[in-house]
Amino acid sequence: SFACVFVGGVTVLAARVPAALGGTAQGLFSASAGLATIIGSVAGGELAAGLGIPGLFAACGVLGLIGAAIVAVAVLGPRGDRMGMPAERAIAETRPSSAQARD
Repeated sequence: SFACVFVGGVTVLAARVPAALGGTAQGLFSASAGLATIIGSVAGGELAAGLGIPGLFAACGVLGLIGAAIVAVAVLGPRGDRMGMPAERAIAETRPSSAQARD
């Protein structure tokens, strides 16, 4: 699942961030993933100690549902109509055109 999230995140960055800032955006994205891993490990240990393993899984399920709702609103918009760029167009814009490939 990490590989899918990472590749998806980098693909979105490539489609949305100007080329001159691509390295900075990917660096911030990678740093935030590392920071989230550290925070999640510590918080997960504390939750497991306090709530037990079943409580930890319940808390993770709730957080997963909240995250899914946030992603759905970010992708579809609050009214359900697509705010973002269609995936085919985003991928096409990240590939060099045939004229650029010859240069």
